[in-house]
Amino acid sequence: MVRTYVKKKQVPDVPEETMRSAVKDVLSRNMSLRQAAARFGIKKSTLYDRVSKARNMNDNSDSGTEMNDSKSGLSKYASRQVFSPIEELELEKYLKQSSQILHGLTYIATRKLAYEYAVKLNKTFPEKWHENRQAGIEWMKCFMKRHPRLSLRKPENTSFGRASAFNKHNVDNFFNNYADVFKKYKFHPSRIWNTDETGISTVLQAPKVIAETGKRVVGQCVSAERGTLVTFCGVISATGSALPPMFVYPRVRMKDHFLHGSVPGSIGYGTKSGWMTAPVFVKLLEHIKKYTNSTPTDPILLLMDKHETHVSVDAINYARENGIVLLS
Repeated sequence: MVRTYVKKKQVPDVPEETMRSAVKDVLSRNMSLRQAAARFGIKKSTLYDRVSKARNMNDNSDSGTEMNDSKSGLSKYASRQVFSPIEELELEKYLKQSSQILHGLTYIATRKLAYEYAVKLNKTFPEKWHENRQAGIEWMKCFMKRHPRLSLRKPENTSFGRASAFNKHNVDNFFNNYADVFKKYKFHPSRIWNTDETGISTVLQAPKVIAETGKRVVGQCVSAERGTLVTFCGVISATGSALPPMFVYPRVRMKDHFLHGSVPGSIGYGTKSGWMTAPVFVKLLEHIKKYTNSTPTDPILLLMDKHETHVSVDAINYARENGIVLLS
């Protein structure tokens, strides 16, 4: 099937509004087919096809003889289209909503859904849909072209815990607590800090390189084929200034040369897993106090997520004694 057909003759198209007016005049019996074609400057055969399509659509609907632009089939691009424009808009709305709640549908899932949708609505569709129990790939391509607001995207993996925790109730609680703390201490933006961890691989993905055409294997020399995951913990203020970061290595014993080439003032610790732990988070609080000079009389606000290593008793006691207000 040709998806990108190019016209061979440059024949001027009849405006859609003109065609709709002509079809309505014929269906309402205000004028004959020949008169309407002459008045609006339309070929008689073209007008006849559009009038026949509109009559068939009206006969199959419950709307009587009243013209309905969304269901009348007046569009010349709707030839043998399975769903009406309104039905496709409902399908588009469902796909958008599924993506927003982190349960987006793939091409295969969408084609199966379209088949079940068509069966439920008693639509006429190709026999191949029945055999494969899903809509055809050509229908899928055309559907995506008719709805440019949809596109095939690669999603980011989001854990169920993070997705379920991000809701209106929890967000309202955070901002209410933030407003209470800000009202009590009246923090300057330079005294508001945010911290979070992320994983960094020691081997980055190689960029695209120029190689010989037809060569099956193209390699790139790196330090190792599979890198080691190192936890990077950054601390940044509301004014944009940042503290030297902390690195957590998957090693029981920390070596000083691990920090070679890092930002001056960076610190590093080793854990068996390479992840943040409760004792290491206390070390991070000590690192923050060193650079912010926080005291009970001149405290700072530290925003963080509610990871189990951040809410240990030792961390809370150290923060209270050294003027660090924790808000998760």
